[in-house]
Amino acid sequence: MGIDTGIITGFLVIAIIVVSLIALQKQYLIYKLALIPYRIYTQKEYYRFITHMFVHAGILHMLINVFVLYSFGSYVEKTFVFLAMDRWVGRLNYLLLFLLSGIMSSLSSYYKHRHDPAYVSVGASGAVSAIVFSAILINPWNMVLVFFIPMPAIAMGILYLVYSIWMSRRAVDNINHEAHLWGAIFGLIYTSITYPELVKHFIRLLTNPPF
Repeated sequence: MGIDTGIITGFLVIAIIVVSLIALQKQYLIYKLALIPYRIYTQKEYYRFITHMFVHAGILHMLINVFVLYSFGSYVEKTFVFLAMDRWVGRLNYLLLFLLSGIMSSLSSYYKHRHDPAYVSVGASGAVSAIVFSAILINPWNMVLVFFIPMPAIAMGILYLVYSIWMSRRAVDNINHEAHLWGAIFGLIYTSITYPELVKHFIRLLTNPPF
C-alpha cells in the first residue's frame, strides 16, 4: 500500500491561510465566522463551532497555528493512514480529529459565555492542540524544539498543559487557553479510542525510553 500522506493537512493549512487572510481584509467576516457563544445560544448559529477555526486575530496568530499544524499534522496523518491500512479511512479519522477537537474544545467557552454578547473567540488552537497531543501519544520521545530548546515531546506536552491551566486561571489575555487544554485532552481520548493499539505502544515507549 502506498502511503501518500499529508493531503488533509495540506488542505487544512491552505484553507486556514486563505480564509484568515480574506477575513483580516474584510473584518465583518471575522464576526460572521467567529465563535460567539451568545449568537450560537440565541440565534442557533451552530456552524460557528467549525468556522471559528479558520479565522484568526492576526497574521502571527495564524502563522503559529499553521506552522504547528503542518509540523505535527503530517506525522499524525501518516500514522493514522498506516494504522487504518486504508488511506481514505485514515484521512477521514484524521479530519474528524481536527474538526471534532475544534468543537469539543469550544464547549467550555460556549457554556461559560453563552449569555455574554461581547465574548468572541477565533483560531484553530484547540484543534491544533489535539493534533500535537495525538502526536505525543504516538511517540512521546520525539524531539521537538521549544524556543529553540530541544526536548522530548512528552515534556513539552506537560509544560504546555501546566501553562494552559495557569494562564486560564489568570485570565490576563484574550487567548482562549481553555480551548488549548480541552483540545489536548480530547486529542488523547480520540486517538486512544480510534487506535487503541497506540495506548499499549505509548506505555511501552514510556517505560522503555530510547536512552
